[in-house]
Amino acid sequence: MHKLTSKELAPHDFSFDTLTAYRNDQIRHLNDLVKAYKSREGEGEEDHAYRKAIFRELIQDLPSAYLQKRTVITNYAELRNIYFQRRSHKLDEWRDFCMWMKETLPYAGELICVEKKE
Repeated sequence: MHKLTSKELAPHDFSFDTLTAYRNDQIRHLNDLVKAYKSREGEGEEDHAYRKAIFRELIQDLPSAYLQKRTVITNYAELRNIYFQRRSHKLDEWRDFCMWMKETLPYAGELICVEKKE
């Protein structure tokens, strides 16, 4: 949890289709904020306030393309709903997830992806 400042950010930490000069500048700016955040790791109240302000700026400047890891606990009934709601979604990530369910999960063909018979 809260691993954003644990390492320098790189292009592979984002889901950019193309890496432009502007996006490289964004990543450089974010890394400057991470360095500023780490430079004041003192115990004083002034250091704490500075780090809090820098962290807020870092979070607010972070593009929505930043890849984040999440842990989810679910069951096959919920996955079935997700599959039928998002198998044709406009975002590639949802279609990829649905394909992953179908091809990877045990009994997915019988429990998740099976169509109802009228």
